[in-house]
Amino acid sequence: MCSKALFVVSIHLLLLFCDVESCCFDPPSDNECEYEGWVFAPGASFKAPAPHCEDCTCTAGILSCDGYGKKAGVASIQGCVLVDDDSTCEMQFVDSMDETQPCAAWEQKRGVKNE
Repeated sequence: MCSKALFVVSIHLLLLFCDVESCCFDPPSDNECEYEGWVFAPGASFKAPAPHCEDCTCTAGILSCDGYGKKAGVASIQGCVLVDDDSTCEMQFVDSMDETQPCAAWEQKRGVKNE
């Protein structure tokens, strides 16, 4: 058990320094997984909404989660600032010179992506 705990701590430290949103939790009982007080059966998958923004899967008692949307990784657009809005998982950027205005470069990228 001690080596498993050391492994989990090592992974968490690695993820902390990599700025990657991903985590694993010890199961509440055999083959079940727990997330924020909810218990999930083996094979269950779910997307945790904002502010968590995690896509999780329970496999043999281990809960694996990866960030999605704004928590999928580090994003940067020249001339833009990422808005930290806990009410949504979507990335939102504003102009770095006038944060009351949307970022034109981001709006252009979104327009191309949505076509």
